[in-house]
Amino acid sequence: MYGIVLMACVARIDSAFEDARDHALSEAGPAPAGWAPDAAVLLSESQLTRLLGPLIDHAFDGAQQAVRIDGPLGTTARLKPLVDLDQVAVHGGAADRAEVSLSGSGSADWTLGPASGSLPFTWTVRGTWELALTDDPSLSLSEVRSASLTVKGRKLQLDATDGLEAWLADWATTELPSLPLGTLGGEDLPVRAMRIRGLTGGLAVELLTDAAHGGALAALTPPDEGLQVQVAQETLLDLARRKAFQEGPVADGTWIEPTGLAMTGDAWTLQLRVWRLAPGWWRDYTVSGRLVVEQGEVRAEAQTADETARSQGAAFAEPLALLATGQVLQGIVDAADYALPAKRGLKLARRKAIVRVDSAHATDTAWILEGAARWKRTGK
Repeated sequence: MYGIVLMACVARIDSAFEDARDHALSEAGPAPAGWAPDAAVLLSESQLTRLLGPLIDHAFDGAQQAVRIDGPLGTTARLKPLVDLDQVAVHGGAADRAEVSLSGSGSADWTLGPASGSLPFTWTVRGTWELALTDDPSLSLSEVRSASLTVKGRKLQLDATDGLEAWLADWATTELPSLPLGTLGGEDLPVRAMRIRGLTGGLAVELLTDAAHGGALAALTPPDEGLQVQVAQETLLDLARRKAFQEGPVADGTWIEPTGLAMTGDAWTLQLRVWRLAPGWWRDYTVSGRLVVEQGEVRAEAQTADETARSQGAAFAEPLALLATGQVLQGIVDAADYALPAKRGLKLARRKAIVRVDSAHATDTAWILEGAARWKRTGK
């Protein structure tokens, strides 16, 4: 009789294991209409300015385009304008677009016959940013709504404003650099869909991962400075669970399944089930720790591990649970890391993107990384 009961228990455990594995490996399918993001990158206006400004500077490193303006008595003035970006302002927008204004200062070196000089000005371009999906996504000004320019100080003996404004509108339409974001998503954070959304004070790049049982983010608000990455906790758990089953047993017939993840502030709690097949049993563990940021990198540090439940006949499995904890946590950290813009080797115009993480914490629904990005000259 005992053998019959034991066989029935093993059969039930094997069936429960198969159900858990099927659930973990189920596919999300294509992005539905009206999808809600389960991960997002939030960029402040100051962060957008720091990223786009150096690219505009580089665009003027070569020969400047000459603007010709008719002068008195059949003369022609030649002006070579140069602009600097002082501010990117985002004024909201709908899904897939952001209404922005770019403003700054500049000057135009001019010649008129034997005379020459420099004409300072301020400028503003208003338009629409859209997401261009090529090899790497980038923000591109798809529509210029207005281009205005105010000449300052001593002026020429002719009105150069109209000519310079016409040049500014053409430059913004045809030559303003796109802002590359680098690779968003990847092996540990596969992405099904992506879009941008203009917010007051910044911009959101919204992502839908291919987690079949992912979560949803709360209302998005851009940071005052730098950038922020948010990934739903349910999404991180679902991706970690899938990866654990894809990688197979950690020992002969022994599998690890992450079953729960909760984070508040810098503290986290991970629930694990250790499955053993033939003979069949399971043990549940709860591991707790905190998020640590060291030298710009995020690490999940485990502090306690406790057994919470087990099936009949379960063997001692704590060493396997502790071993698996490190692997699962690293996968979760890597998934959040893959949402960072320009994190992996983005190079452009003799510059390399450097992304620094300053803090990591969590709300009831999402893991949040905060930091900043900048360009570093490489000389190559």
